[in-house]
Amino acid sequence: MLSQKYYRLKQKTSDFFENPKTTPAKIIRAIIIILIIFSGIEFCTELFAHDYFIAHEKLFSIIEIITVIIFTAEYLARLWASESRLDFIIKFYNGIDLLAILPFYIYIFDFSFLHSFKLIKLLRASRIFRLAKILRYF
Repeated sequence: MLSQKYYRLKQKTSDFFENPKTTPAKIIRAIIIILIIFSGIEFCTELFAHDYFIAHEKLFSIIEIITVIIFTAEYLARLWASESRLDFIIKFYNGIDLLAILPFYIYIFDFSFLHSFKLIKLLRASRIFRLAKILRYF
């Protein structure tokens, strides 16, 4: 009985993210798309309007944190709901999703072996994968 409820919950979670048909699922999808766009704007602002970015760094940091938390929750929910964790991880768009959030955690947790300036720059630039994340939804 419990395993049937567990399996149904996993299936509903998978359907919620992978085949959104309900209004709440469509709203979540729209929110994620908006966050991807905001993330792209934040990335471009940091890259091309650095003075503006520095002046509003606290706001951009808050947007970054909220975005990564939501992207992480979505990724972990879809991972949990997948039938095979390995199949989930090796799928192209799931790899993009992981690459979209991983640099944040590497940067935040300040891994000492990653202190090379070029590597940190590369990790920050790899946030462009968040824009590629939008491809999943079209």
